[in-house]
Amino acid sequence: MGQMTENLLGKILFGVLFIFVLPFAAFLWSIASDRLILLPAVQSDYVGIFLIILGFLIMLVGSITLSFYGKGLPMSPFPPAKFVYQGIYKLIPHPIYVGASFFSLGLSLYFGSASGIWLVSPILIMGLVAYVIGFEKHGLIKRFPNNTFCSLISLPNQSNDAPTLWNKISVYVLVLIPWFLLYQILDYLGSPSEYIPINISFTLQLSLSSITENFFLLSIPITILSPLVARTKADLKEFAVSGLFGTAFGYYLMIMNDSSYLTFPSFHIIWTAISLLTIASLFPKAKLIWLLIGILVALSCIIAGQETMPDVFAGLIVTLFVKKRQFIWKKIQRNTEQFANSWKEWDFGSIRILNHGFYGALVPFFAVVLVGTMIGEEHMFAISIVSISTMVCSALWAQFIEGSEKLLRPFGFYGGVLGTFLGCLVASIFFNVNFLLIAAATCVVAPLAQAVGRLRCLIQGCCHGAPCKPTQGIRYFHERSRVVKLAAWKGKFVYPAPLYSILANMIYGAFLVKMWINGTPISMLMGLSFIFSGLSRFVEESYRGEPQTPILWKLRLYQWISVIFIFIGAFFTTISSPLSKSDFELSLTIVAFALFSGLVALFFGGVDFPKSNKRFSRLV
Repeated sequence: MGQMTENLLGKILFGVLFIFVLPFAAFLWSIASDRLILLPAVQSDYVGIFLIILGFLIMLVGSITLSFYGKGLPMSPFPPAKFVYQGIYKLIPHPIYVGASFFSLGLSLYFGSASGIWLVSPILIMGLVAYVIGFEKHGLIKRFPNNTFCSLISLPNQSNDAPTLWNKISVYVLVLIPWFLLYQILDYLGSPSEYIPINISFTLQLSLSSITENFFLLSIPITILSPLVARTKADLKEFAVSGLFGTAFGYYLMIMNDSSYLTFPSFHIIWTAISLLTIASLFPKAKLIWLLIGILVALSCIIAGQETMPDVFAGLIVTLFVKKRQFIWKKIQRNTEQFANSWKEWDFGSIRILNHGFYGALVPFFAVVLVGTMIGEEHMFAISIVSISTMVCSALWAQFIEGSEKLLRPFGFYGGVLGTFLGCLVASIFFNVNFLLIAAATCVVAPLAQAVGRLRCLIQGCCHGAPCKPTQGIRYFHERSRVVKLAAWKGKFVYPAPLYSILANMIYGAFLVKMWINGTPISMLMGLSFIFSGLSRFVEESYRGEPQTPILWKLRLYQWISVIFIFIGAFFTTISSPLSKSDFELSLTIVAFALFSGLVALFFGGVDFPKSNKRFSRLV
């Protein structure tokens, strides 16, 4: 009876939260943050109403279908008893989340909310994706391990069967149309203020001949027709996955680059190369013809003056990277495993030095250098206080939250975050530095610094992944590693979770630095740093396997903290603040303070006393 009452109360609270509280909070968030969005608002009554109605109907039909066939409510913590593959679920996966995304975009367009379009809706979509990957997917696998059902709108499986009509439609819906819409969005925004057109001098003097124009435009029909001529599902999937990776890498480089707007890298080259490789698998004897067509398209881009040699070259590099992604990833996995087992230590009497401590020392060194160059050497004492506070609180957090005698002197990321803000507060009170300024600079630098710090995690074995398939993971063999000593998984394949963290932090960290350089409200940068950190950590944590991490209400402790981070980040995006300044200045003073912080970190994380049994005296 008590369990039934608890479940009923949980369902009521969950329903109220997701039906009323969160939508209303998102609405208030869009209003409060709208004035801080520097991108233009877009208003459209007809498109907005269409998306609102479409989104509502998809959510409604999805909820009814899940309740009828699943014999339960659409609530992930209280999932239906049966797996649902009927109705709208047969057409699209996760229709409730798809409908919510359309609904949010529709409201934003109808009211002309810049925040709704450029901030709230994208974060909502990323949050739903993170929720599916970081929670729902794992739950579905555990509850229905033998399920192999795929919705009609989904990527084809890896087989030699002929692709169906729905397989081909899916590629257009999931790959080509999203790419086209993103291109139109960037085109609508217009060239950035820093845009400097780059062109080879002779290309400006050449007229656009009909032959050149035809070859330049040839990439369009080649790309559109490629899914239709794919011979097998495997070929079609390769086209789709390559296109998704090419879209992701291409647009990321495009956003991060101001010199060649909408041309660097060349999507004409990326899509032409991917498409021709698909067609070549159908007609392998005509490889030279497809190669010639690809060369002519590339040359036409340059001769016509539409794109430059760097644009074309970048497109070729992206394509090569995309097509060799599996080889590259296996290489990265292999090198990561070797690095993870590179533990070394040196004893000098009563002192022991660990090699991974040097990687930990790089974190404050790198962070202090970057923050110092961003806000000025006159604030170096304040920055040093922040650095020391971060290290101390990270150690205390891990010791008392994870609380294991075996861990001895551990370090925790979220303790470091708490220490950073305490340090920023102290610095703002005693060292005459603006709290938002030093906190924002630290938030922008934090992901890049953390990416460096995860190198230490790899060797030490902390933050490690859960057991996985051999093709997905890495192995630990060193007896000192926490994977071996605490988890007892010597020689077992585990997800390379620190590697996931490194990649995620590098991607969004570089983006934040780019936004700082371009001049963005510093509170917005703080908020985005928290949001991106929360989203990435939520997903990453679902692949971790540390036995000491508590699980509360079906989520790992740090997943709950990740959710809190997202809400904190949303709050910061509503605070008015000055724009960031890009005048980076490095000096010997900054380097000296950075070296001092690095040495302190080396002592904290790389030096222990093996003959002592006092608390905090040992790292191993």
